[in-house]
Amino acid sequence: MEMASRIVLDAKIDYPATCNAMETLLIHRDLLNNEWLNDLLVELKSEGVALFGGPRASQEFGFSEAPSLHHEYNKMACTVEVVDDVHAAINHIHQYGSAHTDCIIAKDIATAEIFLSQVDSAAVFHNASTRFCDGARFGLGAEVGISTSRIHARGPVGVEGLLTTRWILKGSGQVVNGDEGVVYTHRKLPLFSKEKRSILPVGDITETIPDELAEIAILEEPEHLTWYHHGRQWKTKFQSVIGVIHTNYLEYVKREKNGQIQAFLLKYVNGWVTQIYCHKIVRLSGATQDLPRSVICNVHGVNPKFLEVGKTKHELKQRGQIAFPKGAYFIGKMVWSKGYTELLQLLSKFQDELSDLQIDLYGNGEDFNEIQESFSELTLDTRICPGRDHVDSIFHDYKVFINPSTTDVVCTTTAEALAMGKIVICADHPSNEFFKQFPNCYTYNSGKEFVKLTLKALVKEPAPITDNLLHELSWEAATERFIEAAELKEIIQEKTLSSPKPFMAMSSDDWKKSLEEASAYLHNAISGIEAARYAFGAIPNTLQPDEQQCEELGLPFERKLFDGRSAAPDTDLSKMT
Repeated sequence: MEMASRIVLDAKIDYPATCNAMETLLIHRDLLNNEWLNDLLVELKSEGVALFGGPRASQEFGFSEAPSLHHEYNKMACTVEVVDDVHAAINHIHQYGSAHTDCIIAKDIATAEIFLSQVDSAAVFHNASTRFCDGARFGLGAEVGISTSRIHARGPVGVEGLLTTRWILKGSGQVVNGDEGVVYTHRKLPLFSKEKRSILPVGDITETIPDELAEIAILEEPEHLTWYHHGRQWKTKFQSVIGVIHTNYLEYVKREKNGQIQAFLLKYVNGWVTQIYCHKIVRLSGATQDLPRSVICNVHGVNPKFLEVGKTKHELKQRGQIAFPKGAYFIGKMVWSKGYTELLQLLSKFQDELSDLQIDLYGNGEDFNEIQESFSELTLDTRICPGRDHVDSIFHDYKVFINPSTTDVVCTTTAEALAMGKIVICADHPSNEFFKQFPNCYTYNSGKEFVKLTLKALVKEPAPITDNLLHELSWEAATERFIEAAELKEIIQEKTLSSPKPFMAMSSDDWKKSLEEASAYLHNAISGIEAARYAFGAIPNTLQPDEQQCEELGLPFERKLFDGRSAAPDTDLSKMT
């Protein structure tokens, strides 16, 4: 029974907003008088899960009736119902389920096999949390979607077109629990640099785009993307290349050993590669490195779900209800450079003034344990919690979002909190310039001002946000700003009106272009030498993608003989001497 409790709790509370979280708990009727069941229901409630009942469970436990037995909550809530046996459970699933993921927790193997063989869902589990139903956890790479359909073929259908997949997972009590302690057997690809805490490209990614489709390229973090780029020059492949600068790598590097020297060198390397590969640079805020041909414009928008939360909270306030019953929180990757250093310094210095403050910190990261230990030494009421998606319902009731980070170029979480109608407290810093137009954004210039604004926010209600300001946070407005900042309309017009230039002597622009081409040639030559790449921090063996990566990207894989010559695709290298 302890295993059953562990699986049920994980399936519901590990990440309640996802599609693989538990939405309905079916209880065998023989467990109604079992003390374990009562303990489980109490524990679910104590974790903040709202319990609703089907017809039988509502009568047995006094739960409010569920809106529908089909209902999916995507938050800390679920439906409970009582069934007579495994066959009744299967019938209930087929009538009311989504055919996504279903699980049976049972000791009896025969009963479990009936469930596994008869439940017609995309994934069916025995004694394991439903949270394991995930493309990455199944070893498929990054999950781009999930299907519950039974047939996928279109047009004339042969035998293969009638076949589909169904996942069967048998466990012995395994839970996800934020993936803590879980060891997956996937092959690790050499893409992530632990030293730089960044994903770095492998090979020439321009090859993945056909020439006939290469018109406008948008490179996110173009300096990062092109540090070790070896291959075709982006500006010769595409008519226009727009770089979007997200991160101020200089600020991160300064915090490392010999940081000032590294930052000095990196400043010029970034300027060099972006000038070679980009026609235009859009910097998300003034906190980024100033680069040639760049403009500052916040081209980020928030998921519409955050705006919906804000509208719901506004409606609650209009009805005279309490919209934000909880206090303050912070969410961010748990590494010191992501705002935790600044937050710890502020809270440590002003513990007496903020003695009534309770703040919850959410995040995962390599500094989790160290951060947890440091904040636990404060006299303030601080709680360290595992990371969750910001749209998770657990965050909806917080009124105040405290974000002291000054290293992030643009604080996406700040925009999301404002969209949900919360008060945001952040530093008066170039990265927050865009947010100053919002009445619920409080910016501070000193520690004392931080204390003053925090205390004010805890007793003050957030101001209503106008429709125009809400639009500024949307994806649509962000797209409009990007099109204008990147001058995409002008680029399209130039393409339509372009005509061949008459022969003339080289202009200053032609000289600049020739100089850039020579500079690009130099960069391409250096980045093609494995020893040089390694010396400048590239991950070993990333000059060209390996066979598996070529297969995933749809690229031809060129096998090499021992003397460096290309081998035929069917050559067996193991038999060569």
